Amino acid sequence: MKALLRLISPKFDVFPPLKKEICAVLQYEAISTPHGIGFFCSNIAGALKFRLSAAKDNLINFRSDELVLKLSGDNGQGFTKLTISLRHVAHANSPANNFIVAAYPAKDTRENLSKFCGNIWQQISQLNEIAGKKSNYLLSTFFLKSTQYFRFLGGDLSFLWAIIGHCGSAVTTFPSPICDCRRDQMLDAEKCKIRTTEETLKQAEQFGQLGIGNALIKELEGSTESAEIANGFFRSISARREAFRKKDMTGNSIRKVLIHADQLERLYSAEWPQIICKTMGHLAKIQTFTKAQPLSPRDLDELETSIDQFRTFLNGQPRMRTLLALKPKVHLLLNHFVPFARQHQFLALLDEQGDEALHSVWRRLEQLWKTMPDEEQMRQLLEHHFVSNWLLDTGKLDEMKRDREEQREEIGDRRETDEESDGEEEQLDFE
Repeated sequence: MKALLRLISPKFDVFPPLKKEICAVLQYEAISTPHGIGFFCSNIAGALKFRLSAAKDNLINFRSDELVLKLSGDNGQGFTKLTISLRHVAHANSPANNFIVAAYPAKDTRENLSKFCGNIWQQISQLNEIAGKKSNYLLSTFFLKSTQYFRFLGGDLSFLWAIIGHCGSAVTTFPSPICDCRRDQMLDAEKCKIRTTEETLKQAEQFGQLGIGNALIKELEGSTESAEIANGFFRSISARREAFRKKDMTGNSIRKVLIHADQLERLYSAEWPQIICKTMGHLAKIQTFTKAQPLSPRDLDELETSIDQFRTFLNGQPRMRTLLALKPKVHLLLNHFVPFARQHQFLALLDEQGDEALHSVWRRLEQLWKTMPDEEQMRQLLEHHFVSNWLLDTGKLDEMKRDREEQREEIGDRRETDEESDGEEEQLDFE
């Protein structure tokens, strides 16, 4: 019925009073380019104040004098979405926690971040206080003129490089996005210093960076015999590859491979494939700490022990050390994971998964308003998602989930009762 009414009138609002009250603080402005129409929020502070007010009774581990936010971005379904997430809501990794501050139909390059995002960088730099809470975790200086950025900056490496002005690991002597460690020093913790040089302030370009898991898998498939064993095992655990582009393993598939690395190792008799599988096993241990909840002191100690064991293993395997030495992600893992986790007590509480999930939410919503003009459709998408932010902040999202689960249980109970009744009737007929 709702879809039918939207087809009749593209201006139709299902719940006009409530939706308009929630979205009143939103001030999205359109930017038209030859690539399409983009939107950015010109009242970020007002929207965040509204969210904090709505979530005041549902914040977790919240210090009254400090506000922790995360800026992140990702490209998917033809659109780049820049979002700001709250650290202290009940489901910090949920796509419903991602307040969309900008969305545009182009890649997440530095040029496009400047072109489509209007004045959001100035707005962010001026967020010194929100609803009486210090926001010193935010961008402290203007986006285009400084290497400083959000304390919690999310997204893949290409987004990190773009937003801080890094020219990409493929063309620089300093491939890490957050420190000035040289390419030949990536595995040496004592050489690592947080980036302060002006070397990063070049026009950013996008370069693909093969992840650690896929790099190991490609190395494992280096010979025909080894590849046959590996691919047969991948099929047995349903580890699928991307359908397009590089045809790499997806994140979920990589996780499956790491978890079962010890089983894969037993299939090989050659030394090098076994070393690759042992490396995957170390990564699997570390990955268990990337969970969407705070880390306890015991977790932090075990994480540090696991990373120290991985470092010791690499030092004893020159060939593997050489293979991984140029990977910025390995450098981040060995030298920056533990300091970050000890300072903030989490690793994956605010990570890229919420951004990835947002793409599928966006795709489903597009189907509801696909008959609308592009600009009106975008506004509906953005406003609808802000309603999701409000539902999460107020705790109503959990209530809705509980109601749906109860309805499913009731339907299941009725079906079981009906089946039992049908069985009794059949028995009577037989008699």
